[in-house]
Amino acid sequence: MPTDKFKDANVVIVGGGAFACENLRTALMHGAKHVTIIYRTALQCWPRVVHYQATIGDCKLGDLGKAYEVACKWAGLDGILEPFMSRKCTAQPTASDMFFFAFKAGRLTIKKGQITEVKVRSVVTNEAHEFDCDVLMKCLGWQEPPLRKVFPDFESRRFVFLNGYSSCSFVSDPHYQHKSGSNRALASLTDLPVKGGTFSVLALATVSIRLQLYFMDHPDEYHKAMAQLPESPEPVCNWFQQRWDFEDLPGVNKIIDDTLKIFKDRARDKFPEAKDYLEMTSARLASDVSTFLPRNPGYIFKPDCSGNFYDFPADCYYDHAVISKKEVDKSITMSQVTLALQKNAIVGSV
Repeated sequence: MPTDKFKDANVVIVGGGAFACENLRTALMHGAKHVTIIYRTALQCWPRVVHYQATIGDCKLGDLGKAYEVACKWAGLDGILEPFMSRKCTAQPTASDMFFFAFKAGRLTIKKGQITEVKVRSVVTNEAHEFDCDVLMKCLGWQEPPLRKVFPDFESRRFVFLNGYSSCSFVSDPHYQHKSGSNRALASLTDLPVKGGTFSVLALATVSIRLQLYFMDHPDEYHKAMAQLPESPEPVCNWFQQRWDFEDLPGVNKIIDDTLKIFKDRARDKFPEAKDYLEMTSARLASDVSTFLPRNPGYIFKPDCSGNFYDFPADCYYDHAVISKKEVDKSITMSQVTLALQKNAIVGSV
């Protein structure tokens, strides 16, 4: 889409995943006045540092959620976004600092619902909420690879292995999950160990290849490993169907650990600690927001990942509700002037 369409526009994005958040950033950086995200099921978006921490790993899942909670509180999104690793979500959480910044800056509105009517300059949801709209974008995610077209005999999958064969695997960018579930399971996830390195499709592919070669030579260990994995009729694996540690299979675990270490070490080489990563993301966000704000009002985190809480500067804050009301008042005033001029013209002609 031509980016000049965003200039001074009210943008409405349908969807709540990575593609939606990417286009939120693109729209604002190209002059959008305001962005509204309308999502259907449930919504979570992570600050970028959470993905760094997940890549480094060697912690518990509950530890990763702390930075997410800080970002939600910083932006005023606590109680609005879903809890960390929510089972009610289906869209893959993206890494976006701009999402939190845009909401705090008054540039982003998020609303659960579905669009039922498109008007000339607005859209209406199923709950009769109407939003100004100059640009409407559909960001409903990606279409998964057509596995059944190239492999018509597909029946089931465990992790990346198909139809019970160690020699047949299918690696794709995993879904978050295929259908929404219950958050009652969240408490049990808190103490789940995070090995790290697994938030990369390249890492997933490398582990899968090495496991495939190993399992083809060790069929007994393959069957023991598969017994610890859920079976699914879905071609693409999701986050909750992966497993990176197997009971009583030290040889399998060594392959996984040694492979993931390669990717974790690469991340550490660039960013030895979280503060180094935050220094990069802070500078990147400052560069991004300089395209539409008079100055940089500050970052989400301090170097220790604690919240950098402050009052948002008035010259950087955009109150969409107030602006909309002013525009409405202005349009009413102009209508009154027009009517008065028309009336005077009629009187004069008489």
